[in-house]
Amino acid sequence: AVDRLAVYHYAYRARLINALADDFPTLRHALGGPAFDALALRVIDRFPSKTPNLNAYGRVMLDHLAGRDGRPAQRPFLLDVARLEWALVEVIHAPTPRRLNPETLRLIPPERWPHLRFSGSPSLRLLPSRWPVNAYLQAFRNGEAPVRPKPTPSCVLVYRQGFTVWRMDLSPLTHGLLAALLAGVPLGEALEAVEGRAGADQVMRWFEAWVSGGVFA
Repeated sequence: AVDRLAVYHYAYRARLINALADDFPTLRHALGGPAFDALALRVIDRFPSKTPNLNAYGRVMLDHLAGRDGRPAQRPFLLDVARLEWALVEVIHAPTPRRLNPETLRLIPPERWPHLRFSGSPSLRLLPSRWPVNAYLQAFRNGEAPVRPKPTPSCVLVYRQGFTVWRMDLSPLTHGLLAALLAGVPLGEALEAVEGRAGADQVMRWFEAWVSGGVFA
C-alpha cells in the first residue's frame, strides 16, 4: 500500500515541476533544462504546495531566488527574468476594476488638475530592472536563443486589456512619471519633476496611452 501511494507522491512532484516550467519558460531557457529542474526540486522541497490550486504557486520561485527562505539570493538577472514572467501570471489572474474613463477627466475643471491623484489598476505591474529583461523575453518568444545581455537599465509596464496581456517598455523619464502617479503624487507635482525634459504634447501622449490602456482605476 505504501509503494502504491508513493506513485502519487512522485507524480505530484513532477506536476509541480511542470507547473513551474509553465510559469517560467524564459527562466528555464536562461538556466538550461536540467539546471532549472534541479532548481525546481529545491524550491518544491523548501516550499511544498499547500493548496490544490496551482495558479499562485509560482510565487515561491521568486521567494527562493530572492533569498527570502533564508538561503543566499541567486543571480539578480535570473531574479528579474522570473519577476517579469511572474508579473504576466499575476496580471492574468488579477481582478479588473472599473477603468478610468477619459470622459470623466474631461469633466474636471482645469484648475483642479494639478491636485489630481490617481489609483493604479490591480491588473498592472511596473518592473524596473538593471537588465533589458523584456527584450530578452521577447527574443525567446520569437524562437531565438538569447544569451544573457549586458547590464542596461530598463523598465517594463505589464497590464491587461480584456483577456490580452501587454508589455510596454518605458524610458527612465516615463518610468519616473508613471511611478510617481501610481504612488499617489499629485499630477501637478509629478509634471514639475519632468518639466524641461519633455514637452507638454509628449507628456499628454504618454498620459492618454496609460488611460486608454487601463493603467488607472
